[in-house]
Amino acid sequence: MSDANPTAEEREEWARVRGYIVAQAERYTPTQYWPRLLEQRAKLLLLFQEATPEQAAWRPPSGEGEEAWSIVEIAQHVLQWTENIIEVNHAFLEGREAHKLPSGYLDPDPAAEIGAVYEQLVEASHELAETLLYVSNRANPANTVEHSRFGELNARQWFVLGRIHDMDHIRQIEGLKQMEGFPA
Repeated sequence: MSDANPTAEEREEWARVRGYIVAQAERYTPTQYWPRLLEQRAKLLLLFQEATPEQAAWRPPSGEGEEAWSIVEIAQHVLQWTENIIEVNHAFLEGREAHKLPSGYLDPDPAAEIGAVYEQLVEASHELAETLLYVSNRANPANTVEHSRFGELNARQWFVLGRIHDMDHIRQIEGLKQMEGFPA
């Protein structure tokens, strides 16, 4: 899926997801939404924790971009996304400009091992959970940062997107585990 030249179907799906993000951010206070975010992050972390080194390194036999990622690459992406969203949220509080990394961003470390990435991700996840709750309860809702697919999002909306992001990668890992050739 390309953000540069999206199809009409992709634009329609992005608009649907944006509507969901906005509605959830209006429906729930950050304190009410926080357990939902943590539930998905915990599920994702467990999938990373349970992957053997062989499973984590396995790549699908076909696919491009995110569809071709191994579990360790997914973990690296989630870590990089988490660190970026922490930075975005600090910018919300400080009233300064921030930039979201492009959708599907991955600066892979070919030597990365799932155990080490997992350890870093647990620490970053702890900071993310604290940051999102703190910032979304305090940031000016007029302060936004652009997402390449969903447009301008404020702190509460980024909070909701965090849960969706984790759910997408949970589905991605579960799909990998069902592929022929995935190590037992």
